[in-house]
Amino acid sequence: MAKFLRAKITKSLIDGLSPDQQVRDTEIKGFGARRRQKTVTYFLFTRVAGRQRRITIGAHGSPWTADTARKEASRLLLSVRTGNNPILERQAARAKQMTFQELTEQFLEIHGPTLKPSTLVTYTDCIELRLRPKFGSKPINEITHQDVAKAHISWREHKTAANNALTCLSSIFGWAEDQKLLPKHTNPCPDIKRYKTSKKERYLTREELRRLGDTLDDWEANGKINIYAAFAIRLLIVTGARFREILTLQWANIHWEHRVLQLPDSKTGFKYIFLNDYALAVLRSIPRLSKNPYVIAGKKEGRHFVGLTKCWYGLRAAADLNDVRIHDLRHSFASFAITLGGSNIPVLGRVLGHSNPETTARYTHIAKDPAAAIADATGKELALIMNRDFRLPRARPVYVARYTVAQRIAKARRMRRDRRVLTLT
Repeated sequence: MAKFLRAKITKSLIDGLSPDQQVRDTEIKGFGARRRQKTVTYFLFTRVAGRQRRITIGAHGSPWTADTARKEASRLLLSVRTGNNPILERQAARAKQMTFQELTEQFLEIHGPTLKPSTLVTYTDCIELRLRPKFGSKPINEITHQDVAKAHISWREHKTAANNALTCLSSIFGWAEDQKLLPKHTNPCPDIKRYKTSKKERYLTREELRRLGDTLDDWEANGKINIYAAFAIRLLIVTGARFREILTLQWANIHWEHRVLQLPDSKTGFKYIFLNDYALAVLRSIPRLSKNPYVIAGKKEGRHFVGLTKCWYGLRAAADLNDVRIHDLRHSFASFAITLGGSNIPVLGRVLGHSNPETTARYTHIAKDPAAAIADATGKELALIMNRDFRLPRARPVYVARYTVAQRIAKARRMRRDRRVLTLT
């Protein structure tokens, strides 16, 4: 039997369809049926709102038979000819049956894995702490612009969190439209103004930076901090990199010859981080595990370190820097870079990896890139402030075995002596 045929659709014809065969009815234009493997589905192919659309009627079987499907096709055709849109009507019916709680569950399950990890964490917090308590049991098609505006006002005491919740909610409704769970242009979030927020920027002074370095050395020598956490903090200080860029850094991302980190998927996409002598010395001092691709290795095999924030809280308290966030290390790097690099803001943007069409340089231009010069000068200045005379240490062997706490303490002490990282002035 041919794959496509025209005939009056009857029960005997439906029973005789072979897999992937389609039939169009000769009496009602656009009415048809198609068998996949075992299931036969009735449909109507007609023009809706100026576009050819396929409207699924249902699978063959109760309640849809050849006769009942034919009657439904006639009803749909009459509805379209009188100016109605059956597709939008169906979407509205599905939306009326789906609650916001159910929508968010689908959003996190289906769309969540496509988001960046940091975005997924932010969205999950917004959904759990603000959106579900406000809209959880409400049908999604009944959530209006006024409802969202009132909710945004109720969260005004925490302006940043309120703005994040609004962004998350808009993303959820946009995804619902893409999935045809809601009609297009029904997102209730546009035109709601975000709250103005002041960015928190804290810069370490020279004395504070020196104190932080001394405390970090002392903690590492006495086994008070995981050695990989200590290396991560040092890298954050002298590269201006973002928190997650260092934690997820892999050995394959380091290009020693060109003195750069090549990050394929940072917050702003692909970018380079230029390395100064201090950063290179730190990287060469990090014990490398043969079965772990990450520079900042974690306790679990093949995973990066977790718990750096907790380590930072203890370290900053010991250094009497309780108001300093770990992201302020990036701000501090930027402040010293501006001092050394003058008013060349575009070049500084490249040092810090800000989103810009010109941020990515090809390897053929790296050697003469002015951003590399600023990164190197900033590293030397930071080393000088922290009373350190960094030299490139000898290459470290590849470590395979795991260490006990006592072995790690002894290793840290040997590494400190080898590097001669502290020069008292």
